[in-house]
Amino acid sequence: GLIEHYTQPGDIVVDSFCGTGMTGVAAQICDDKGIGISQRKAMLFDLSSIATFVAGCYNKPINSSDIDEIQERLNKIKAEVGYLYETNHVLDGKVVVGLGGKPIKGTINYTVWSDAFICPNCSTEFIYYDVAVDENNKTQKEFLCPHCGLKLTKAKCERAVKTIVNPITGDILQVTKSIPILINYSIGSKRYTKKPDAQDLALIENINVDYSKLPNAMACFQKGDKTSEMFRGNVQYIWQVYRERTLKAISTYLSSGNKCNL
Repeated sequence: GLIEHYTQPGDIVVDSFCGTGMTGVAAQICDDKGIGISQRKAMLFDLSSIATFVAGCYNKPINSSDIDEIQERLNKIKAEVGYLYETNHVLDGKVVVGLGGKPIKGTINYTVWSDAFICPNCSTEFIYYDVAVDENNKTQKEFLCPHCGLKLTKAKCERAVKTIVNPITGDILQVTKSIPILINYSIGSKRYTKKPDAQDLALIENINVDYSKLPNAMACFQKGDKTSEMFRGNVQYIWQVYRERTLKAISTYLSSGNKCNL
């Protein structure tokens, strides 16, 4: 609306703090009202390299001839790994069944994970979400240790860690321990939230990723203003930023061929 009002078709729109690049998207989809020239030209800038990368992806032109091929590839990938994004529909703590007595499946929108911490008094591990987030989904600055009752803050606690094997090099890594605690999923147009059940946890645990299909997976992050939190959790490589479910979907997509100019 604002771009259409203050500019003419063919004008250049500059956004020096572009973020994810929505100014560029808006400039491209202006309504031409039948005059045949709708788009404005956008120049997008940002100090954040991540922002310019995301903005560039959103604004990169796609050939119309590629769209059908892309959709075909996505359909094949969904057929192969779509089960990773399914979860049993649960109401009032019970799995809802449909025709034939089979559980109704929802499509996972996202999974919420929470870090584990260690109480400085009793040295017992607990899940941050369980003790610090109230029934209104508000995070409390102070909370009680669920084991000894000591009043705590996040800063007073140590993060729990776990030992993993680098799937590419075989090296041993100590990383921050996190637990899936909520699943948001859809059935039709309705959204629901549930705690992961045993089937959900087993599915996450048993995802096998072909890391050889992930280019640059072993690329290392550089130390900077925005990476200190990552390094505290010993997140060093590109592959560590993603959960196994996402890595499986990405590797499957890349394995399906790369004929399109994505």
